Amino acid sequence: MKRIPVRWVKAGRLGCLLVLAAGLGSCTSYRSGGEVSSAPSVSTPDSIPESMQALGGTWLHVAAENGELDRIQALVADGYDLEAKDRSGATPLHLAVLEGHLPAVRLLLAKGARVESRDHNLSTPLHFAAFAGRTEIARELLDRGAQVESRDGTEATPLYWAALYDHGETMELLLSRGARLDSRDDAGNTPLHGAALAGSTQAVKLLLARGADREVKNKAGHTPLDLAKSYDQTEAAAILLAP
Repeated sequence: MKRIPVRWVKAGRLGCLLVLAAGLGSCTSYRSGGEVSSAPSVSTPDSIPESMQALGGTWLHVAAENGELDRIQALVADGYDLEAKDRSGATPLHLAVLEGHLPAVRLLLAKGARVESRDHNLSTPLHFAAFAGRTEIARELLDRGAQVESRDGTEATPLYWAALYDHGETMELLLSRGARLDSRDDAGNTPLHGAALAGSTQAVKLLLARGADREVKNKAGHTPLDLAKSYDQTEAAAILLAP
């Protein structure tokens, strides 16, 4: 799959936030360098390293991002807020999901983290799981009540994000739980539009095999094939042209 140009990602979309944050080392890194040796008992601005303050994260965000179960246990017991948000609106659960720490996800949920928490783009942890292709974590979230058709700030569903980034296994899971092939974002794009413009060939094949409409048009009047051609996704275009 070709790297997706930032220029087409709408301002505020989860993908844009993560792409722009990529220079920090991980999608949302809170470490100032090396492991955090200890966490203070009270979360105050003065207790957070300067690099962490800039991103608005707490020590619980750090522990969740790193999958540190003992530290998560201790911080929650010490009163740290499970629903604390960084500057992007991400909770510790969002970060544990994004980094693929299933045990940490389970622990945070067991401690009371909300499965439908939203960041500032209205993305849920399930959106993050779909974006990153965290299939087993997506399964856990769905089993805990996550809404498969939840919409982010641009009306995109988790299936759209999984298709965009060619995560076939995650797509299969979402579809098995009732995700709609014809869901549309606020530009009228379906998951097939997203897969086509990104050159996500596995996703294009899967969606077509499941009956996705290859002739559907978005609000600008473009079909998935139109977008594949516009973004020079020749392999995706060939699949869409095949009988």
